[in-house]
Amino acid sequence: MEGLPIPTFRRSMNDRRTRAWRFNLLCEIAVCCTLLAPVPLQAAVTDFSIPAGPLSDALAHFSRITGQTVLYDPRLVSGLEAPPVSGEFSREDAIAHLLQNAALVAERQGASWLIVSRRDSPPEPATGNAPSTAAGVEEVLVKGIPAAYQQSSLQKKYHSNRHQDFLQTADIQRLPAANIAEAITRSAGISVVRDRGEALFISMRGLPTQFNQVTLNGNALASSENVRTSEQYGRRFHYNLLPAELVSAVALSKSASAADTAGAIGGQIDLQTHRPLDMGASGVSTRVAGSASQLAGETSPRISAVGNWVNSDSSLGLSLITAYSQRSLRQDRVLNFRWLESEDGTLSPGGIRPTLEREESQRLGISTALQWQSGNGIALDVDLFGVKRHSDYQEFSYSADYDIDQLVPGSLQWRGDALIGGDTQTGSVQIGRESAGLTDSLYHGSVSLSRETDEWKVTGALAISRARSYNSDPIRRTRLRRDGDVAFQFWYPKSGEGALPTVTYHNVSLNDPEDFPGRRLEWRYINAQDGKNTLKLAASRTLDDGPLERVEFGAEWQFFSRDYQRRDRMISDGIEGAFFPDEYFLALPVDDFLHSVQAHLPAQWLVPDEERFWQLADPGYLTDTAQSSADRMNSYNVAENNRALFVRSDMRLERWRGELGLRYLQGSRHARGHWPDESMQVLPLTVTASEDRLLPSLNLSFAPARDQLLRFSAARVVNRPDLQDLAPRLTLNSGDTLTAVGGNPELKMVVGNQFDFAWEWYLPADGLFSISVFHTTLDGFIQTDTRDIDIGGQTYELTSRSNGGSARINGLEMEYRERFSQLPSPWDGLGIRANISLTDSNARYRAGDQYVEDTLADVAPRTANAGIWFESAAVTVNVDYGWRDQILKQVGSFNQAAQNSEPFGNLDARISVALGRDISLFAEGSNLTGAAERESIAGGEFAGYSYYGRTFTLGVDARF
Repeated sequence: MEGLPIPTFRRSMNDRRTRAWRFNLLCEIAVCCTLLAPVPLQAAVTDFSIPAGPLSDALAHFSRITGQTVLYDPRLVSGLEAPPVSGEFSREDAIAHLLQNAALVAERQGASWLIVSRRDSPPEPATGNAPSTAAGVEEVLVKGIPAAYQQSSLQKKYHSNRHQDFLQTADIQRLPAANIAEAITRSAGISVVRDRGEALFISMRGLPTQFNQVTLNGNALASSENVRTSEQYGRRFHYNLLPAELVSAVALSKSASAADTAGAIGGQIDLQTHRPLDMGASGVSTRVAGSASQLAGETSPRISAVGNWVNSDSSLGLSLITAYSQRSLRQDRVLNFRWLESEDGTLSPGGIRPTLEREESQRLGISTALQWQSGNGIALDVDLFGVKRHSDYQEFSYSADYDIDQLVPGSLQWRGDALIGGDTQTGSVQIGRESAGLTDSLYHGSVSLSRETDEWKVTGALAISRARSYNSDPIRRTRLRRDGDVAFQFWYPKSGEGALPTVTYHNVSLNDPEDFPGRRLEWRYINAQDGKNTLKLAASRTLDDGPLERVEFGAEWQFFSRDYQRRDRMISDGIEGAFFPDEYFLALPVDDFLHSVQAHLPAQWLVPDEERFWQLADPGYLTDTAQSSADRMNSYNVAENNRALFVRSDMRLERWRGELGLRYLQGSRHARGHWPDESMQVLPLTVTASEDRLLPSLNLSFAPARDQLLRFSAARVVNRPDLQDLAPRLTLNSGDTLTAVGGNPELKMVVGNQFDFAWEWYLPADGLFSISVFHTTLDGFIQTDTRDIDIGGQTYELTSRSNGGSARINGLEMEYRERFSQLPSPWDGLGIRANISLTDSNARYRAGDQYVEDTLADVAPRTANAGIWFESAAVTVNVDYGWRDQILKQVGSFNQAAQNSEPFGNLDARISVALGRDISLFAEGSNLTGAAERESIAGGEFAGYSYYGRTFTLGVDARF
């Protein structure tokens, strides 16, 4: 069969490591950090000529001479005058000279300067470069672009009473980031789960992705849901929905506070949007770029704009930010349908399915904010945020399926206890095509009003968040299958050998329609809607005497609902057993499938022409909205009503400071769904439950020196079960193996105790060296249970969830970053950053009447990031490599072997060249090494391969 037309692709909006090894590694890192400590050198000088005048004008003059941005709040410099500066000076001395008559200091932030009040500046070690007032040098005032923030990331970290990390706009834009999670992942203790190369979920401090919590400007966010397959992600926030351009700052809280919305054990991530008075000055900035995916072979646009207006006295401001992007994705995969473990301990692989995935997506995000601050302590913040993402998804696949008991005698090949090869005369092959339109939307609005006096501050906030995920085009699967008489040979390599499994068919051609009769057509529509309403009231009082600085108390009410509706249709009449002529098939849309790896697998196969096959289906049957029994069992509604009271106090005594708090949490929920009785009659079921908890927290810090902090924190925390696990639902999946997934409305919250100790050394020029250790225990850990059940006379393998597990996590984080400002110009813009996280976990899983101990699933035992940057007036270069260790993806249980995600590293780079004061050209590259993601089972046998290639971006930044 030759000359097949290419299918049209729709595009529309529509073995745990030893402790000795770890100790040696930590010693090596410590030695490296010591060797890289700054060495005092003569600072570079610049010829300045800045006249006396308003401080704002002088700072602008300084910025033009140096090519460096100066960031500040306009209110800080309003009405201030700067002396002249003339002559050759270091930049540090020049800007200090300009500020000598003001209670302000300038702090170096990479290639920028941040102007803050002296009382807001954290203590820093002496640099030996005190500002000079040599005779003959005039004083000069420097002005730059008004700052979005009054404190840098490290200043915020220093002043926080809790263990927190911060990212500012410059940190977010430093390297390529298709979404905000890809910027966050370069922080210590953070790893991500990727989907088609893009970060989808975040893991913090060695806990699975569902254990952290995301807020937007401090308020709970609704979550979208997976509508590509039947797998559900529950409360986990989908970061591929959120453009990095809409986020101005991120706060990563690694210790808890009584004022936090309860629900996070791994940590809390607060995403902060752009606000006009924080940005400071009126203006517009834009970014226009094009991204090319090497594997997809297409270029896609990416456009964003930030507009800001502030009135003359900086009391009223309005901002509007928008971001639009398109993305073409392709992923070449080889999937394995799980390895099975027999009673004698031998392992055998399931079927093989090579798969080509293609996706065209478009994303539009808009954020606007209004801020008003009166002269008598009243402040109003209004934030509106919306984002929508649409994807057209296509999947093309074939399979090689066999029964181990029917393999040809004498053909079986073994490697240890693993079956890695054999011949069959009774195999099966399925050829399939799948398409779907996937649409996700998130809309969030909040209003906050506060009144502050000398002693009191009262705040009220209301937030409404809505998310929806649905199939804008229903999922359509077209299946053909040759069953029971296919002769083929297969062989599996080791996962680390860089090769893929081999399949050789003996009596069929994957390109001959006469070899493959129809099986069935499958149709599915999913509509998932999330809603979160939050009301917060809080009051705090400042205390003048004693160790207590401030006392705060408040209340929070949150209503949350998830409505999940699913309809399935299956068509076999006129399809099953029928053979179809050539015109019902197309050619595979690519001619280089799996070209990047050593593979002995067919790279071309039949592609069903969807339009022709689906003309055989009755449209009325597909559009009938009446729910079948299976539809009712798949659909559910969960509503939660959570109330909380809290009290906390900030403390300070000489070198000590911190906070102590207590939160009382009371929640109730109603889970509604359908469940079959013994006669398979599907009946409605509603389950009501409630829980309450007292959650104490303590955060302390001690300053042994002016530039150092010791931190300690302890807290009791909780994490709520995923929504799909709480629902009374039962999903029956048809396939070669009959499986079912059921909910458990009796699940309770997971309770954790977490402890953290950290040492932080703040280096000159915005540098940091820190070490932290943490310990977390989990009670009532939610685990997966698998058992056989009889449903309607057939045996299904049922997977459900229970509170049968317990776990503990120990971890260590190290971080080092420094800019070598002592080097002569231009090398004073050179800097490095590195962090490493080591995690040791142990979980006790219940397996029937026994318990199994293993590492915690979805936890990377080691993650590391290393980067180097260079910043000057004309050129900025950033290179970063992120790596994570092997992750346990599926705990071995029932008759299935444990499955792992192999170690993975990602190299990204960005270079920006200034074409003028307000315009620059930049180029970015992601996954520059062309790394592929692989999966394996215990012993290193192959279990999966996914490759999505490199991505390159070229664009322009402009500011007006």
